[in-house]
Amino acid sequence: MIVSEKNLKIKVFFLIKNKIMTDYIEQLWRSRETLISILQKQKYDVEEYSITLEEFKEWAGDDDIRTIKDALTLVLSKNKPKKDKLLIMWLGDAKLGENLQMVLSKMNHEGCSRAIIIVDIGVTPSAKALIRNLSRKKTFIEVSTIIETQFSVLDHEYVPPHELCNVSTKSAVLKAYGIKTSQMPEIKSCDPAIKHLGATKGQLVKITRDSETQPGCKAITYRIVC
Repeated sequence: MIVSEKNLKIKVFFLIKNKIMTDYIEQLWRSRETLISILQKQKYDVEEYSITLEEFKEWAGDDDIRTIKDALTLVLSKNKPKKDKLLIMWLGDAKLGENLQMVLSKMNHEGCSRAIIIVDIGVTPSAKALIRNLSRKKTFIEVSTIIETQFSVLDHEYVPPHELCNVSTKSAVLKAYGIKTSQMPEIKSCDPAIKHLGATKGQLVKITRDSETQPGCKAITYRIVC
């Protein structure tokens, strides 16, 4: 059977298209599993949501990407307190942009004060400014690209353990050093490790490293999220 050049091009086109779709489905699954792992450490109820790649592919079926992303939306509660609810969305559109109002409406409807939004492309400066303003009103939106959520930086061998301190520990540390919050070394809220901790501005983070001067010992530092 002779295949015409036109039919060959069409066949190659669909083969490439299917390969791109398959790769993107795997990225979506890995992004979802990474977030589930991260949020489990943050004490959210997520155990029932973890599935294998094959199960995910079967669930996704032949649906288009936008439909799959819409179906991935999750609203999670923390083990304690239950009122602490989190919205997770994989946006159908590449950017956050005009979808921000939709995200806020969804947060309001679900009673969520925090949201994690996964996009294909980074956030514009104007959107970042709006997100910062919202955080001052205790509405926290974290935005990451799908590539950034392919693995947790906290699990990387070169990233030292980061631990979010509670209010009482923060007070004890400040008292021990005899300083105010404004005098503490800072770490930005956009730092990948801080984003994966779910830390917000004003919280204290404990970082434990191997001591460079005393082998076998640990060096502990504290940073205020800014």
